[in-house]
Amino acid sequence: MAHLKNKTIREFNEKDLADRLKQVRSELFKLRIESRKGTLRKESGKLKPLRKDIARILTRRFGRSKNKIHAHVPSNINVKEGDYVIAAECRPISKSVSFVVVEVRT
Repeated sequence: MAHLKNKTIREFNEKDLADRLKQVRSELFKLRIESRKGTLRKESGKLKPLRKDIARILTRRFGRSKNKIHAHVPSNINVKEGDYVIAAECRPISKSVSFVVVEVRT
């Protein structure tokens, strides 16, 4: 089985990702058994790429994209939770706040 690249992983749908994950895990299991028996050479370098493939697939399946930012809300702007706002980057106000709310969109 060829090693997976991020570009090909992004093109898979959920069902394909689950199937590929199952295949890669079974192949890794077989290689680990060979390694324990002593029939797999240590220099073959087959285990590490498979583990990386599994990590890439799991990251793609369960990874979250960050769509929330920490922003300072000035006292003259009325904002409720769930409102759409325009935020501008500014100097760091605190450890995690580097944006300020400029405008509220309705």
